[in-house]
Amino acid sequence: MYGIAPLLLVFPLLGFLFNALVGRRFTESSGSVGEKWSGWAGTTMALASFAVAVTLAFSLAANEFHSGVVTMFDWFNIASASTGFTFHIPWAIQVDTL
Repeated sequence: MYGIAPLLLVFPLLGFLFNALVGRRFTESSGSVGEKWSGWAGTTMALASFAVAVTLAFSLAANEFHSGVVTMFDWFNIASASTGFTFHIPWAIQVDTL
């Protein structure tokens, strides 16, 4: 169930991108109606992120409060065959009780 954790970051980003790229067109063309749509888009994305957080909290409670790590991708990875040295930094989200 922790696989939905990246949505905590994706939803606000989508709201920002919508308001940054499309929101101004709404406000210029339709005035107060456009401001209402921009506001609803931002608020909806924030509420969606909150819903994901609540879902993760219930999932954490059902899992006896054991934390989980969701690795999205490898951000930095260095491996040297000659020295045996490896350096690995994943881009991950940790879901825990804090």
